[in-house]
Amino acid sequence: SLQRQLNSLSRLRGSDSGKNVMLVDDVELIREGASEVLSLMGHTVLHSADDGDTALEILKQSCDNIDVVFMDIQLLSVDGDITTFNYREWEREYRKHKPPLAIYACTGSVTTSDVRRYASCGFNGVVSKPVTPDAYAAILSGDPHKIAAVTIPMNSR
Repeated sequence: SLQRQLNSLSRLRGSDSGKNVMLVDDVELIREGASEVLSLMGHTVLHSADDGDTALEILKQSCDNIDVVFMDIQLLSVDGDITTFNYREWEREYRKHKPPLAIYACTGSVTTSDVRRYASCGFNGVVSKPVTPDAYAAILSGDPHKIAAVTIPMNSR
């Protein structure tokens, strides 16, 4: 039931709440649903975008205010992997003395060659779609063990 789902979302709301998130997906319904879930968990979706060009501009302007980015791969105009690669190049130049922003690929395609490509683009990990509330909670917790349980790690950069 809806009430059970809402109760389970509030269960996921813990000491890890209060993170600022950016959502990048070309499907408005996915962005809206994820925003609702994240809000119920106590997080704030500061920014969202439906294409890579817009996402890159937002990232460059607002990266210091964002804790985690959830980036779809197949986007309008520029795909999420290219957007992340371009952001990482910019980040190395203009944010040298700050920790890299956490960016997670959200996709239905997680073949070995895809994972290698995502790693080379600079993603922190891959989350299979549809992204569950438990996966959001694990990633936003910042706990490496919880994150490893819900993602495919990106060890080679």
